Amino acid sequence: MSSKWLIAPLTLLLLATAWLDSRAVGEYVLIQFQEVAMSIIHRMTVRARHDRSNRLGQCLARLHEVGRDLPGCERLRVFPLRTDPLIWLVEGQWRSAAARDAFLGSEGLRRVLAQAIDEGLFTHLECGMELQQQVA
Repeated sequence: MSSKWLIAPLTLLLLATAWLDSRAVGEYVLIQFQEVAMSIIHRMTVRARHDRSNRLGQCLARLHEVGRDLPGCERLRVFPLRTDPLIWLVEGQWRSAAARDAFLGSEGLRRVLAQAIDEGLFTHLECGMELQQQVA
């Protein structure tokens, strides 16, 4: 028996069940299949030394160029925290772990952080990551 003949009865059963359920609550049920993609969001929180926040922001702003040149970078933002002007956030959204890892291992990121360290611009650096589902 071909697979299309097995799928058809199962599809009919699913649709009939949805129709019966919809009649019970007085609503129509729309069955929609969507492709779900994952992206990775990487955040760096950087705390500036007192009176060095503006210079740290200038230094971190160079990361826009680094992310823009890497394949798989969907978005890269650098911004100060509204509630604490000494804290800067670097937030990158990547199509894959490989794209994120390319950024984290890039020469551009190394140069920006090395300059910030050499100039004594920050006291604390923290990194975090989360997965985000995107429905296509």
